[in-house]
Amino acid sequence: MEALEQAVLKELDKRMASERQDEATIETRISALKAEARMTVDKIKVLSSETAIKYMEEDLMKTEAQIANLQSQKEAALQEKPTDIRVIFAYLNFFVAHLEYLLLKQIDPLKKANFFGVLFRMAPTYEDLVCGTQSIDQITGLSEVFSLANSAQGNLEGHLGLEPRTPCLRGRCSNQLS
Repeated sequence: MEALEQAVLKELDKRMASERQDEATIETRISALKAEARMTVDKIKVLSSETAIKYMEEDLMKTEAQIANLQSQKEAALQEKPTDIRVIFAYLNFFVAHLEYLLLKQIDPLKKANFFGVLFRMAPTYEDLVCGTQSIDQITGLSEVFSLANSAQGNLEGHLGLEPRTPCLRGRCSNQLS
């Protein structure tokens, strides 16, 4: 469980760093657009042609609209509540404690599919379902959180796959999650 919590923390750190980078990019773009607007105003002061002034004013209006759009994006991002790691860990603990029920005994197929989607980015093939996971290298749809390098083997799953290996029709394969 500790390795899973560390993986979640690492993923959260990556997402927060990405958000900070986005904020910095927006701020840089706003500064560049304000400088462009000031230059346009300075050019308008020098011009004498009404047609040229009209085009410059249109450019100024577009620049101001872009600035307003970026500022609204920035304010929307600032108004978002920060992620509470305690809530994430509470959900994580519940999910792990009730994994069998959530994935296998769930009556509602849509909820079952949603919980399955927590573990995997894409659905398994028919052969994956029949034979199971033969090797960890063949798990292509595993969610990023479960693939992060946190354990001695380099990831959260064991070196033989997610499930214990048992005989199958086509050699040694792992059990299904049931």
